[in-house]
Amino acid sequence: GGFASCPNLKSVVFSDGLKTLGQRAFSYCDSLAEITLPEGLETIGASAFEGCANLKSVNVPASVTSIGVSTFSNSGTMNLYFEGDCPQILDGDKFAGDVTIYYDADTSGWDTTPLKESHNLIPN
Repeated sequence: GGFASCPNLKSVVFSDGLKTLGQRAFSYCDSLAEITLPEGLETIGASAFEGCANLKSVNVPASVTSIGVSTFSNSGTMNLYFEGDCPQILDGDKFAGDVTIYYDADTSGWDTTPLKESHNLIPN
């Protein structure tokens, strides 16, 4: 990916207009601790943040409809905050690692997602 294995990258903020974040875009960026995903983003590619051990929390905008397998796989604990309906998980049914998923109870798809078999899902 474009920034894969950048050891000094600590935070990323995207501008509006980004629709797809590619495979392994930020994989193994060991220092990455903060990422701001823009509203309007639709797809997050496989392994986009894999191995980002310092990335502990990500807000996923409501516009995201699909996420690749292993996107948020890391060696630590991670909290994901989904603002919209449950996205399709491409080529898999879970994120590796200790991932807790928080979602809006008024959104759909969370009661039938295979993610609930592997991760703690908490409505808010």
